[in-house]
Parts: sequence; structure tokens; C-alpha cells
Amino acid sequence: MDSALMDFFGGVTWENRSGMPGVVVELWLYELVRWLLPIGICLMFTGAYLKKQREIERLSCYRYGSIFVWWGRKFARSLFAGLLAGEALVAGAIVYDAAMAVKFSVESIKIIVLWSVHIVTLVSFMLVLEQTRLKGISAIALLLLEGFTFMFGFEYSKIIPFMCGMWGMYLQSDWYDSQKTLCASRVIIAQGILILLSFMQGAAQERIKEK
Repeated sequence: MDSALMDFFGGVTWENRSGMPGVVVELWLYELVRWLLPIGICLMFTGAYLKKQREIERLSCYRYGSIFVWWGRKFARSLFAGLLAGEALVAGAIVYDAAMAVKFSVESIKIIVLWSVHIVTLVSFMLVLEQTRLKGISAIALLLLEGFTFMFGFEYSKIIPFMCGMWGMYLQSDWYDSQKTLCASRVIIAQGILILLSFMQGAAQERIKEK
């Protein structure tokens, strides 16, 4: 029986196959759109949250006294907001699966872990983009990044570990199939490092603005 959790949060199932019939290409495109849907909802929600925060952030900055403390609080709250939106969608999928008599399993936990780490990483990227001229279209820019990097990885399997659009996909990881080139544990560590770098970049950028 199909699982909503697997369908919307597990990623794309298709392998790289040159010269595939158009109907098969349409299938993985459909899966890619399905994968991007919850990500897009989370990013749009986070974008709306950040827009609301921009209206009061300068006033709140002085309250904390330190730009570093202020940025750390903003960064953490924004990551939590994005993660909260994501987990609400995940919970909806779990409830639907339960209603359809689809059992929650260890595989389900792996899907949630990979997807959740990935959505937090994307939100951290969004916070960096919010400090640039792309702040108005940061959600769209990140969705395009997801889509295009997935397609590059789909076409050239050797570069899959470096393609952001595949990092959160359980179905493309070695947790799903040991023959896959995407090592889930390494991807989680790499994304943790990128989140930290995003925080540091944002803090440095805010200090520059204050000078």
C-alpha cells in the first residue's frame, strides 16, 4: 500500500537511465514535483515569518545589546519556525497513513530524520539569502536550487553526493539501498556544518551592516 510519508518526503525513486521513454521521464518529474511541494510550503511559511520579523527586528536588536546574541536568537527562532512547519506536514502524512492502515516503522523514522535535517539546512540558506538582494525571492531561488541540482545528479550519478537537491531523499540514500552513492550519515554531518557556516556568515554580515 502507498505511504503518504514515503510519497511526499521519501524523495524520487527513479535511477539514471539514458534514453528512457518519455512516459518514465514524466513519472520522475511527477515525483520531483511531489517532493518539492512540502519543501515549498515550508519555505513560503518561513519567508512569511521572516517578513513579519523584519518589521520589528531593528528595534529588538537594541534590546539584546549584542548583534551576535540578537542574530543567534533570530537564527534559532527561524530554524524552529521552518522545522515546525515541516513537522506539521509530516504529522499530517503520518495521520493519513494511519487512517489508511499503513504502519509507522523504522523506515519512517529514517525518512523523517533525513527530510527534517534537509529542511533546516534550506532554512539556514534562506536566512543568508535574506541578507542579500534575493530576500524577496529566496524561497523560489531555493526551490530552483533543489530542482536543478536534483536533475544534474539524476543525469550524472557520480556527482549525487554533492547535489543539494538529493541530500534529503531517503530513496536516494544508502539507508534505503546500500548500493546508493549518497551516504546518509555523511550528508547529515555535512548539512550540520553548512548550518553552522550559514550562522557564521549571517553574523558576520550583520556586523558589517552595523559599522
